[in-house]
Amino acid sequence: GGDPAVNIGYQSSIQLTIQLIYEKGNQRTVEVSTDPRTIVEDVLSTVGGSGLVTVSRGDAGKWIISANSVGRTGVAILNVRFSHVDVTTNVSIAVIATRDLILSATPYPSYPGSSSHLQTELRPIGASGSMQKAVIVAELKLSTERQVDVSSNALLQLRTRVSGSSMGLMSLLSVSKQSTPFNVLTISATGETGNISISAQFVGTNSSQPFVIR
Repeated sequence: GGDPAVNIGYQSSIQLTIQLIYEKGNQRTVEVSTDPRTIVEDVLSTVGGSGLVTVSRGDAGKWIISANSVGRTGVAILNVRFSHVDVTTNVSIAVIATRDLILSATPYPSYPGSSSHLQTELRPIGASGSMQKAVIVAELKLSTERQVDVSSNALLQLRTRVSGSSMGLMSLLSVSKQSTPFNVLTISATGETGNISISAQFVGTNSSQPFVIR
Protein backbone atom coordinates (compact mmCIF):
# COMPACT_ATOMS: atom_id res chain seq x y z
CA GLY A 1 0.00 0.00 0.00
CA GLY A 2 0.96 3.64 0.08
CA ASP A 3 2.46 5.81 -2.61
CA PRO A 4 4.57 4.01 -5.24
CA ALA A 5 7.47 6.37 -4.45
CA VAL A 6 8.14 4.44 -1.22
CA ASN A 7 9.46 1.65 -3.47
CA ILE A 8 12.18 3.86 -4.99
CA GLY A 9 13.77 5.19 -1.83
CA TYR A 10 11.34 7.80 -0.50
CA GLN A 11 10.08 7.45 3.06
CA SER A 12 6.48 7.65 4.25
CA SER A 13 7.66 8.67 7.72
CA ILE A 14 10.84 10.00 9.29
CA GLN A 15 12.22 10.25 12.81
CA LEU A 16 13.52 13.60 14.05
CA THR A 17 16.82 13.88 15.89
CA ILE A 18 16.83 17.03 18.02
CA GLN A 19 19.84 18.44 19.82
CA LEU A 20 20.39 21.53 21.95
CA ILE A 21 23.78 23.21 21.66
CA TYR A 22 24.92 25.22 24.67
CA GLU A 23 27.60 27.74 23.68
CA LYS A 24 28.32 29.47 26.98
CA GLY A 25 31.60 28.33 28.47
CA ASN A 26 32.61 24.99 27.04
CA GLN A 27 30.31 24.24 24.11
CA ARG A 28 28.31 21.06 24.62
CA THR A 29 25.57 19.26 22.73
CA VAL A 30 22.63 17.65 24.49
CA GLU A 31 20.37 15.06 22.82
CA VAL A 32 16.78 16.09 23.55
CA SER A 33 14.79 14.06 20.99
CA THR A 34 13.02 12.10 23.72
CA ASP A 35 12.95 14.84 26.35
CA PRO A 36 9.31 15.45 27.39
CA ARG A 37 10.06 19.18 27.42
CA THR A 38 10.70 19.13 23.64
CA ILE A 39 7.68 20.27 21.58
CA VAL A 40 7.19 19.75 17.85
CA GLU A 41 4.21 21.23 16.02
CA ASP A 42 3.11 21.43 12.38
CA VAL A 43 2.51 25.18 12.13
CA LEU A 44 2.40 25.89 8.41
CA SER A 45 2.02 24.21 5.05
CA THR A 46 3.21 26.42 2.21
CA VAL A 47 1.33 24.48 -0.49
CA GLY A 48 -2.07 22.82 -0.16
CA GLY A 49 -3.07 24.06 3.26
CA SER A 50 -2.70 22.06 6.47
CA GLY A 51 -2.67 18.29 6.86
CA LEU A 52 0.44 17.43 4.87
CA VAL A 53 1.94 15.51 7.79
CA THR A 54 1.05 14.16 11.19
CA VAL A 55 3.35 14.65 14.16
CA SER A 56 3.48 12.05 16.94
CA ARG A 57 5.73 10.45 19.53
CA GLY A 58 7.07 7.01 18.61
CA ASP A 59 7.45 4.04 20.94
CA ALA A 60 10.98 5.13 21.85
CA GLY A 61 9.79 8.65 22.64
CA LYS A 62 11.25 10.27 19.53
CA TRP A 63 9.17 12.48 17.26
CA ILE A 64 7.79 10.74 14.14
CA ILE A 65 6.71 12.78 11.10
CA SER A 66 4.37 10.85 8.77
CA ALA A 67 3.15 11.90 5.33
CA ASN A 68 -0.58 12.10 4.72
CA SER A 69 -2.24 9.15 2.98
CA VAL A 70 -4.37 11.07 0.47
CA GLY A 71 -1.68 12.32 -1.93
CA ARG A 72 -1.41 15.92 -0.74
CA THR A 73 1.94 17.50 -1.55
CA GLY A 74 3.90 20.55 -0.54
CA VAL A 75 6.20 21.74 2.23
CA ALA A 76 5.25 21.34 5.87
CA ILE A 77 6.88 23.70 8.34
CA LEU A 78 7.53 22.21 11.76
CA ASN A 79 8.21 24.39 14.78
CA VAL A 80 10.55 22.92 17.37
CA ARG A 81 10.61 24.56 20.80
CA PHE A 82 11.23 23.72 24.43
CA SER A 83 9.38 24.34 27.66
CA HIS A 84 12.57 24.74 29.70
CA VAL A 85 14.75 26.96 27.46
CA ASP A 86 13.93 29.95 25.28
CA VAL A 87 15.02 28.40 21.98
CA THR A 88 12.95 27.75 18.86
CA THR A 89 13.59 26.78 15.26
CA ASN A 90 11.64 25.75 12.16
CA VAL A 91 12.22 22.63 10.07
CA SER A 92 10.96 22.23 6.49
CA ILE A 93 9.70 18.81 5.38
CA ALA A 94 8.94 18.27 1.67
CA VAL A 95 6.04 15.91 0.97
CA ILE A 96 5.97 14.40 -2.53
CA ALA A 97 3.68 11.96 -4.34
CA THR A 98 3.62 9.94 -7.53
CA ARG A 99 1.70 11.60 -10.35
CA ASP A 100 2.12 9.23 -13.32
CA LEU A 101 3.91 6.27 -14.84
CA ILE A 102 5.47 7.23 -18.17
CA LEU A 103 6.34 4.56 -20.72
CA SER A 104 8.51 5.14 -23.78
CA ALA A 105 10.80 3.17 -26.07
CA THR A 106 14.22 3.84 -27.59
CA PRO A 107 16.15 1.99 -30.31
CA TYR A 108 18.27 -1.06 -29.47
CA PRO A 109 21.20 -1.43 -29.85
CA SER A 110 21.75 2.13 -28.71
CA TYR A 111 23.78 4.71 -30.64
CA PRO A 112 24.79 8.32 -29.90
CA GLY A 113 21.56 10.29 -29.44
CA SER A 114 19.30 7.24 -29.49
CA SER A 115 18.02 7.90 -25.96
CA SER A 116 16.20 10.99 -27.25
CA HIS A 117 14.56 9.13 -30.16
CA LEU A 118 11.09 7.76 -29.44
CA GLN A 119 10.71 4.38 -31.13
CA THR A 120 7.13 3.69 -32.17
CA GLU A 121 7.71 1.48 -35.23
CA LEU A 122 9.67 -1.72 -35.71
CA ARG A 123 10.73 -2.75 -39.21
CA PRO A 124 12.73 -5.55 -40.87
CA ILE A 125 16.48 -4.88 -41.01
CA GLY A 126 17.07 -5.05 -44.76
CA ALA A 127 17.03 -8.63 -46.04
CA SER A 128 18.62 -10.03 -42.86
CA GLY A 129 15.46 -11.77 -41.69
CA SER A 130 15.70 -9.89 -38.39
CA MET A 131 13.52 -7.13 -36.95
CA GLN A 132 14.48 -3.91 -35.24
CA LYS A 133 14.39 -4.01 -31.43
CA ALA A 134 13.47 -1.44 -28.80
CA VAL A 135 14.18 -0.85 -25.14
CA ILE A 136 11.09 -0.14 -23.03
CA VAL A 137 11.75 2.66 -20.53
CA ALA A 138 9.45 3.17 -17.53
CA GLU A 139 9.66 6.28 -15.36
CA LEU A 140 7.71 7.44 -12.33
CA LYS A 141 6.78 11.11 -12.55
CA LEU A 142 6.69 12.75 -9.12
CA SER A 143 4.83 15.84 -7.93
CA THR A 144 8.15 17.73 -8.07
CA GLU A 145 8.23 17.01 -11.86
CA ARG A 146 11.22 14.74 -11.31
CA GLN A 147 11.13 11.50 -13.33
CA VAL A 148 12.74 8.40 -11.83
CA ASP A 149 13.66 5.45 -14.03
CA VAL A 150 12.10 2.22 -12.71
CA SER A 151 12.84 0.08 -15.78
CA SER A 152 15.00 -2.35 -13.82
CA ASN A 153 12.83 -2.40 -10.70
CA ALA A 154 11.54 -5.89 -9.88
CA LEU A 155 8.08 -4.45 -9.13
CA LEU A 156 7.61 -3.27 -12.73
CA GLN A 157 5.26 -5.57 -14.65
CA LEU A 158 5.13 -5.50 -18.46
CA ARG A 159 2.63 -7.21 -20.74
CA THR A 160 2.35 -7.34 -24.52
CA ARG A 161 -0.98 -6.87 -26.25
CA VAL A 162 -1.80 -7.50 -29.89
CA SER A 163 -4.74 -6.09 -31.84
CA GLY A 164 -7.34 -8.49 -33.18
CA SER A 165 -6.05 -8.36 -36.76
CA SER A 166 -2.42 -8.96 -35.71
CA MET A 167 -2.70 -12.15 -33.65
CA GLY A 168 0.08 -13.80 -35.67
CA LEU A 169 2.52 -11.51 -33.88
CA MET A 170 1.76 -12.87 -30.43
CA SER A 171 4.02 -15.94 -30.68
CA LEU A 172 6.88 -13.80 -32.03
CA LEU A 173 6.93 -11.18 -29.23
CA SER A 174 9.11 -11.20 -26.15
CA VAL A 175 10.33 -8.65 -23.60
CA SER A 176 13.53 -9.62 -21.78
CA LYS A 177 14.18 -8.52 -18.18
CA GLN A 178 17.13 -10.82 -17.55
CA SER A 179 20.06 -8.54 -18.41
CA THR A 180 21.17 -4.97 -19.08
CA PRO A 181 19.56 -3.21 -20.77
CA PHE A 182 16.30 -4.38 -19.28
CA ASN A 183 13.02 -4.69 -21.19
CA VAL A 184 14.25 -5.29 -24.72
CA LEU A 185 11.29 -5.81 -27.03
CA THR A 186 12.13 -8.47 -29.62
CA ILE A 187 10.20 -9.84 -32.59
CA SER A 188 11.76 -13.18 -33.50
CA ALA A 189 10.90 -13.24 -37.22
CA THR A 190 9.80 -11.03 -40.09
CA GLY A 191 6.65 -11.42 -42.14
CA GLU A 192 3.98 -10.39 -39.63
CA THR A 193 2.66 -6.84 -39.48
CA GLY A 194 0.15 -5.00 -37.35
CA ASN A 195 -0.30 -3.09 -34.11
CA ILE A 196 0.84 -4.04 -30.64
CA SER A 197 1.14 -2.28 -27.30
CA ILE A 198 3.21 -2.74 -24.18
CA SER A 199 1.30 -2.14 -20.96
CA ALA A 200 3.09 -1.47 -17.70
CA GLN A 201 2.12 -1.49 -14.05
CA PHE A 202 4.20 -0.27 -11.13
CA VAL A 203 2.55 -0.63 -7.71
CA GLY A 204 -0.87 0.53 -8.87
CA THR A 205 0.21 3.04 -11.53
CA ASN A 206 -0.34 2.13 -15.18
CA SER A 207 0.79 3.18 -18.65
CA SER A 208 1.07 1.80 -22.18
CA GLN A 209 3.13 2.33 -25.32
CA PRO A 210 1.81 1.46 -28.82
CA PHE A 211 3.95 0.11 -31.67
CA VAL A 212 3.37 -0.41 -35.37
CA ILE A 213 5.06 -3.50 -36.78
CA ARG A 214 5.86 -2.99 -40.45
